[in-house]
Amino acid sequence: MIKRMLAFLLGIFLLSTVLPAAGIFLCPHIAFAGGAVPDELPIAMRTFGIWDPHTSERLDFSVWYPGGRGGDDLPAVKDGWLVGASRRGRIIPGFYPVLIISHDAASSRYANNDLAASLAAGGFIVIVPSHYGDNQIDNSAVYSAELVRNRPRQLLRALETVLESPDFSMYVDESRIGLLGVGFGSTTVLQLAGAKPNFSGIKDYCSRVEEPDAFCAPWVNEKLARTAGEMDGMDNAGASVFKPPLTLY
Repeated sequence: MIKRMLAFLLGIFLLSTVLPAAGIFLCPHIAFAGGAVPDELPIAMRTFGIWDPHTSERLDFSVWYPGGRGGDDLPAVKDGWLVGASRRGRIIPGFYPVLIISHDAASSRYANNDLAASLAAGGFIVIVPSHYGDNQIDNSAVYSAELVRNRPRQLLRALETVLESPDFSMYVDESRIGLLGVGFGSTTVLQLAGAKPNFSGIKDYCSRVEEPDAFCAPWVNEKLARTAGEMDGMDNAGASVFKPPLTLY
């Protein structure tokens, strides 16, 4: 399953970075090839809250999926974002590919709800965690080496929960599991694909930038420079500290 997941992961990531944003919405029909797919399926959303066994932190994530009406109908405002879906609706029986979305730094699982809903309407189960320590409510760990290490584990933990859920497990096509990264989430996605993050270029980055850049605000640049040193130390302590072993989950 893991090898098939990585192959699909790379294809989806490249598609999302090479094509314009509108092109991403072609993915549901491409990935669902082999069966007739309606132009648009009704969608539902369910939220999960679990505890990460490695950090004892709470991991909250939402799942968008093809589903009927549930206990509460949205739209509703979540973390300041207007979210539209049927809440806790029953999944429409089918065999669906899965996408996991990793959000940008200091963002929210609801920030990309339009994308998640569009993908679900096209026949995906979409898992979107709020990265703890790096979201719009709690950004205490933003741009830290520990966060760079923990983010990929959070994606895998959310995936494991959905694959084991009696509400979703029988409807997941485990041969088609992929990830999308938005902003800093792209780093998280590439780590799971085997890339090693390297912050060494941040040390002289601002001296080479001509236009105003938010990363060159003094407090941000100082934090990133400190993170680069922390990452060097963590990397010297052992291989693959920034890429969790996929057999872990």
